[in-house]
Amino acid sequence: MIKKAYAKVNLVLDCLGKRDDGYHELAGIMHSIDLFDEVSITPASFGINVTCSENIPHDNTAYRAAQFYMEASELSFGLNIHIEKHIPSQAGLGGASADAAAVLRILNEMYGALSEDKLYETGKRVGADVPFCLHGGCAKAGGIGEKLDTLPSQHLHLLLVKDDTGISTKELFAHYDEMFGEKAADKRLSDAIRACKENNSALLCRSLYNALEAAAFDLVPSLESIKADIAAHNAKAVLMTGSGSCIYGVFFDEKSARAAETALSGRYSFMRCVHTQGQFHT
Repeated sequence: MIKKAYAKVNLVLDCLGKRDDGYHELAGIMHSIDLFDEVSITPASFGINVTCSENIPHDNTAYRAAQFYMEASELSFGLNIHIEKHIPSQAGLGGASADAAAVLRILNEMYGALSEDKLYETGKRVGADVPFCLHGGCAKAGGIGEKLDTLPSQHLHLLLVKDDTGISTKELFAHYDEMFGEKAADKRLSDAIRACKENNSALLCRSLYNALEAAAFDLVPSLESIKADIAAHNAKAVLMTGSGSCIYGVFFDEKSARAAETALSGRYSFMRCVHTQGQFHT
């Protein structure tokens, strides 16, 4: 079985301080986009074997998703998993989480052993963004990212831009804590939620916000230059997604997004025009 594993962007990402369990309390809005990896699974005689078109860790999210599914379902089986990567790593686009979500969906179609709630619980064990990648579309996210409330999907044209720089999520959150520590929730989240519900793209663009951006720019100053480059080519808003290092610009029409892509051609290792996606099951 083959499934598309869709990437996501953060329209809003607020960080409300460190929790007792070591994670950070987050609040924001995530939206899936039509950039995807392809995940295929075939039965094997024994073991969980993962191959990929790029180098990934041995203890990767796809492997853990299959392992945790077996534990939750109390089933035993062998699998060959192959991932064809198109989502760049260390970008804040949720590629590894999307791969894990696709594995869980495929296994549940193959075996039907878990309820939807149990599937989400299993996804949370793999990583904080996996529940959203199971959900898809647009959602308000709380907790460590796993508490989801569905919002109306938006129709946005995005230009994704990333250079060769990656950011360690652990290092970024540590640097954020040094710079800011705990703080009150940013009002732009409530504005962005209202914008989504009212399908108000102009208000949404004014409300885009990522609390981690300043810390990321302090660690990797070149990211600020990418943001300025995109902004100079008629983007309605520009933001870093997740913990970076991908920066995206929002455009109200595809022609403008592709004109910006052409203007910036050759400057960066990864650029892609994409669209936001409606709710789906990966």
